[in-house]
Amino acid sequence: MRLTDVITAFGGQAGPKSILAGEVHAIWNFLTLRYLYRELTEIFKNYIEDTEFGTLVQGSIHMTLDKQIKKTEEILKFYEIILPPSPPKGINSAVNSEALRDEMMFRLLLVGIQYFLETHAETLRMMSNDSFRNLFMGWMNDEMKIFDDLVKYGKVKGWYWGAPTYQH
Repeated sequence: MRLTDVITAFGGQAGPKSILAGEVHAIWNFLTLRYLYRELTEIFKNYIEDTEFGTLVQGSIHMTLDKQIKKTEEILKFYEIILPPSPPKGINSAVNSEALRDEMMFRLLLVGIQYFLETHAETLRMMSNDSFRNLFMGWMNDEMKIFDDLVKYGKVKGWYWGAPTYQH
């Protein structure tokens, strides 16, 4: 990718680079959370027994995280911001752990997605740059779809804990 492509992708023009401090903080924090979540899902994939759940984690969750990580790293590099330490590329575990049940991993991933939806809204509040806002709104839509898929899958498996029915 050429520098002019990066500039064009973010709605800028060739010349001095400028980014608000709040935007730097929000983008850097966003990347650290994605790194953490990517590492967690990489660990989980070693223990997931349910094939469909494994496909959901390997498919939409990993693809979304990888896409967001790559683009966020490009943004930070363009503005010459030091990247946070990245997670290992792959984590293989030979130990079989019965403590990591599919249902528990599902709930942790669901809580993570719920938190990410909140951080997207927080990040958007700090964005003055139109292109950044559009990018993060698109990613928020991607994550709302993953959240929806996780809730639907969790209901089918009996793993999703909805509030009890109110009766009076």
